[in-house]
Amino acid sequence: MNQDYLSDQLIEQVDECWPDLVLLLEQGRVIIKNYQPSTAPNALNDEGWLEFYDLAEDALLAFTVGLFAFLTERSTQVESPLDLTRYVPDLATLDPTSQVDFPSKHLRLHRLHLWRVAEGEQDRLVIRRRR
Repeated sequence: MNQDYLSDQLIEQVDECWPDLVLLLEQGRVIIKNYQPSTAPNALNDEGWLEFYDLAEDALLAFTVGLFAFLTERSTQVESPLDLTRYVPDLATLDPTSQVDFPSKHLRLHRLHLWRVAEGEQDRLVIRRRR
């Protein structure tokens, strides 16, 4: 699958409508949505692209590894994360069969701290409201 199979309208909707990880089990294909900071000066948006992997019978395992990676990245860990890549080290070195760029419509991804230490109150956390 490459850009020839995706309409311009579909590519426009990738940022807002597609999940970060897609499994097409019957076709044995995994699709991953990726972002990186834009290299353009003063850019507010990230650059986005889809990676397509044709993995046949290993697609379900690759999807599970990708799902665990997203969960590990986006959650607080209290135990060691489950790392399936040690059982299938070849997955870490696979190159995508194709790649499609898409326009990113959201602001650059960054962490937003919901608390700040107020001046003179160094020993406790204070939640401030945005103005």
